[in-house]
Amino acid sequence: EKPDDWELVIGDDASTDGTAEMLSAYQRSCPDNVRLLSRSKNGGDQGRTNYLDTLAACRGEYIAYLDGDDYWLDDSKLTRQINLLDTQPELSACAHAVNRVYADGSSDVFNTLPGPVPLSLATVSRNFSFIHCSSFMYRRSILPAMPRWFADDRVKIDDWAMTLLCAQAGP
Repeated sequence: EKPDDWELVIGDDASTDGTAEMLSAYQRSCPDNVRLLSRSKNGGDQGRTNYLDTLAACRGEYIAYLDGDDYWLDDSKLTRQINLLDTQPELSACAHAVNRVYADGSSDVFNTLPGPVPLSLATVSRNFSFIHCSSFMYRRSILPAMPRWFADDRVKIDDWAMTLLCAQAGP
């Protein structure tokens, strides 16, 4: 049985491919749990404003995000991550390996994590490409609002910046 205490916050940056209609239908099917943040005009900033506004709209204890071109394969992913964070309150966030599948059918595993061990700020700061954003879950309480510099266009790898912010709060 799935819990009722979840929310799905979707930021649509003025999609023109039928996505907005599909999202509206999904919201109507789960009105108590799905919140759709629709823009009438694309932000023109590679989705940064949409991303930040969507994060700011989240109200849950934990935040996991999924880009529009990604999907989760494991039905227990979120439950397992929540259980880990619930049982290890010293952790600021958690992540896992990701299976990447390409258009030609080939695949690989995106994971250079050293195993199921807590990562320090020093480890995260030295390794900018070992956590895939679709595998990441963090405690909203450690980042109730994003720092002002996060919105700067010069921040090109926002998932690494997010990982650094979380690692500052704990392993």
